[in-house]
Amino acid sequence: MGAEFSSVAGGEKAAGGGVSSKSSEFSSLNYASKGPMSFSYASIAQHTNFSKAEIEALHYNFQNALPHDGSTTLTIDQFQAVLAASNVKNENQGFIKELFRAMDTNGDGVVNFVELCAGLSVMLKGTTKEKLALSFSIYDQDGSGKLKKSEMFDVMSNLNMSVKVADKNNKGFSDSDLMGFVAKLFAECDKDKDDVMSFSEFLTAVEKHPALVEFK
Repeated sequence: MGAEFSSVAGGEKAAGGGVSSKSSEFSSLNYASKGPMSFSYASIAQHTNFSKAEIEALHYNFQNALPHDGSTTLTIDQFQAVLAASNVKNENQGFIKELFRAMDTNGDGVVNFVELCAGLSVMLKGTTKEKLALSFSIYDQDGSGKLKKSEMFDVMSNLNMSVKVADKNNKGFSDSDLMGFVAKLFAECDKDKDDVMSFSEFLTAVEKHPALVEFK
């Protein structure tokens, strides 16, 4: 049985207690080359919204998901096992896949413990703006900092969002309908008409269509 940690139901920290400005560089440190405990629970807690006890509980679940072969990073199946053991419930397989990619900040195809802590800290206990930034990174498949229409379409398809955004009495969009929705979204929100969507333009899109965000 996995160790549950209070962040799942704990909500956000008080104002000013969000992820520090160092969180992005912290999550991209070359953790794997330094070994599984190169950072103490206390040092990880300093850079995230988790307490030391929550980090310890998450590390317990992380270790339990690893095979007994010396591995220190998670595949997507192991990542999903950690989420389930930590009482992070989401049955949308497309979302799990896209979340895994977004948390893999160094792009090596696996998620290390620091990346896991940094990502879940935002997802579970981050400020609204931090959660929106994580949502943006889920859509930003190539990490360019700008969203293309093809990326929006691919991620929305993977997340099975056709029903959520269609507003047709639970009748989902076809692929062509979804492409049309993305085109309309860009027409409404791509203010500088450069055919890509910046983070600020994405915020406008979310204001108009809150269903674009899988978690809040």
